[in-house]
Amino acid sequence: MRSSASALYNRLFRAIRYFRDLIGSISMILFKEYKIKTKSCQKSDLQQVIKIYREQLGNGAEKAIQRDQALFNKVFYIFKDDKDIVLGYCAYYIHIDLKRGKFIKVATMDSIAVDDVCKRQGIGSVLLKESINELKENNVWRIRLFVYVNNLSALNLYKKHGFKVVGMKDGICSRGSCYEMELSLNNLLEDAQ
Repeated sequence: MRSSASALYNRLFRAIRYFRDLIGSISMILFKEYKIKTKSCQKSDLQQVIKIYREQLGNGAEKAIQRDQALFNKVFYIFKDDKDIVLGYCAYYIHIDLKRGKFIKVATMDSIAVDDVCKRQGIGSVLLKESINELKENNVWRIRLFVYVNNLSALNLYKKHGFKVVGMKDGICSRGSCYEMELSLNNLLEDAQ
């Protein structure tokens, strides 16, 4: 009985996630791109992105990365060198939330990683800066992310770009407890409510 209820819950959760992803993807039809140093991830870039993901975060999310690229490639940022090699990436998905009777766009960072050889060269900051600017220009209300509590370099990077810790979550980060962090992109909208 317990396993069938769990299986039903998992199917329901996946169906709701698929529906939310679909609506979020549709909301991006008029998305304008302002990329300067980054590019949108194309299907041909996925092998390099997955390699970086595996090196930094382990196995297991290949299908999620492929889904993000297919549905949200405009907010799947990559940084390449002059030889067309992917050195880092930052992937988001967009959902629509209801806040005080208004529909708002919320971006959630699915993952960000930089190749080991290129760490401490500012690539993570470039990815964050350009993605934050582009999301703001496209009326995304806020960005949220989850980060492992002991990942101090990532925490410092996110704080440097204005993210604030808003809570603690278990069961999201594969390594244990993680912080939920947010960055409000539309202070005027937030202040008016």
